[in-house]
Amino acid sequence: MKRLGWQAKLSNVPTFSKVFDKVSEGKAEYGIVPLENSIESSVNDTHRLLLRNGLSIVGEVYVDVHHCLMARNGVSMEEVRVVYSHPQALGQCSSFIDRHGFKTAPMYNTAGSAKIVSEEKLTYAAAIASERAAELYGLKILQRDIEDDVSNTTRFIILGAADIIAMPTRNDKTSLIVSLPHKPHALASALVSLGGINITRIESMPAPGKPWEYLFYIDIEGHNHDNRIGDALDDLAERSSWVKILGSYPMAEQYAKTFDKGD
Repeated sequence: MKRLGWQAKLSNVPTFSKVFDKVSEGKAEYGIVPLENSIESSVNDTHRLLLRNGLSIVGEVYVDVHHCLMARNGVSMEEVRVVYSHPQALGQCSSFIDRHGFKTAPMYNTAGSAKIVSEEKLTYAAAIASERAAELYGLKILQRDIEDDVSNTTRFIILGAADIIAMPTRNDKTSLIVSLPHKPHALASALVSLGGINITRIESMPAPGKPWEYLFYIDIEGHNHDNRIGDALDDLAERSSWVKILGSYPMAEQYAKTFDKGD
């Protein structure tokens, strides 16, 4: 809603792969999935899906994460034995959970954990989710802001069909995956291509089917339609085994709805 507007019609699915499927099959115009968290680092499932799927990243949004502990009306903190939530949220609240001696039950997402506690009428359990989830499922908030770090922020990416292009705004970001030859100085040679371009993120991930070889996920400032960026990526492709451009899109601060169909 923060990125696409309150008028957006929302559809929930149980896994990140289903989000990709819905968009690929044309059953949803856009999909939104988490890419990285300021505490728990990267969301590996999303990175793997970006590698093997043909969707484009057309936008991003940063969301401050404030977790609440919630339960059904009449359930007190002292009665809670088990806490339901997504593994990322459980990790982000680990100090609070350990301090109270709660057992944990990982779920497919935070809102889903609130739904289960509500609909299954659990009296010994609570959920960790957002304040909005408590409102949606009629749960009582037992405690707010239980995350370990008050600066906790998650970066989400917005996925669109491969032919959707986010038009240049002069404040853009380009994301790509790079596979490098398995030899000395390969990374240093590749980064020469990006000289003079601000690299906002670079992270290695294991290459599927190639033990101890890695792919590099890179974010740079600039749009693929800019000549300087395009030339740099052409040079990078010559120094690499292959390059997959995931998309060029407005940086989160822009919130510009500039998605157009490409040729």
